[in-house]
Amino acid sequence: MRWPTIPNKRVFDSYSHLEKFVRNVMDPRIIPSVTLYFSQPWHHNIGHALFDGLYPAYVALICFSPKHLHPFRIFAGIDNCNTCWSEDIYSRFGGLGILKQSVLNKMSKGHWFMFEE
Repeated sequence: MRWPTIPNKRVFDSYSHLEKFVRNVMDPRIIPSVTLYFSQPWHHNIGHALFDGLYPAYVALICFSPKHLHPFRIFAGIDNCNTCWSEDIYSRFGGLGILKQSVLNKMSKGHWFMFEE
C-alpha cells in the first residue's frame, strides 16, 4: 500500500473560510520571497541542468516581470548528487539559494509550509 493513511476531508463554505483555516488553525511556516519551482531529472549533466531545467523556468519567471529582477529562491525537484555542479549554480543563480523538494518533504512531516510567492 503506497499511502497508509487516509487524509481528512474538509469542506469550506467560502475561500475566506479556507484562508482563515490555513492561516490560523494550521499555522503554516511561510517561506518568504519569490520561489521558482522546476524538476530536473538529468541535473548531473550540466547542459541538461542549464538548458532543460533552469532556462525554461527562468523564462517562465520573466513572464511575471519584474519578479525576475529581484532575488528569488529555487525550489528544485532534483536527486541527491554530491558531484553535480548544477546545485551550486542553481543556489547562486536566484540569489536566495536552493531548496530541494526532498528536503522540504522531510521537513513537512507534521508541519505546513506556504510559499509567499
